[in-house]
Amino acid sequence: MRKFKSRNLILKMGALLAFLSFFLFKISFAEENVNSGLCETIDLNGSWIVKDFAIGEGVKRKVFSPSYDKRNFIPAPVPGTARQALLQSGKIPDPYFGFNNEEALWVETREWWFCRDFQIDASEEGKNIDLVFEGTVFKGEVY
Repeated sequence: MRKFKSRNLILKMGALLAFLSFFLFKISFAEENVNSGLCETIDLNGSWIVKDFAIGEGVKRKVFSPSYDKRNFIPAPVPGTARQALLQSGKIPDPYFGFNNEEALWVETREWWFCRDFQIDASEEGKNIDLVFEGTVFKGEVY
């Protein structure tokens, strides 16, 4: 039986990134060189969770900690955006209808924390691991 070690991946996205998409997350495990083609990947697209905080508040609250209570987060598809997650969760009206976009301008004034737990094989412990983001825009931080 293979043993797995749980990992917690948290992305803090800048306020302006709230409506921009990011996608195609993967982790590459390489023995020597990722460019050698000898690597295993874990696709991290799919189900994430997201929550907004006032600028700088997420770090103060230690949202990056695996023990942070994430029960108030909402589901967020990746690839996707904070606005897409908010719309799917009924938190904002459809921005493409009438002047609804005006009601959701607050999204741009917040920082957005996208979180996902995943597991890696215990045999990967101590090896170099590349976290590859294909398609992120603007800026973000990884914890």
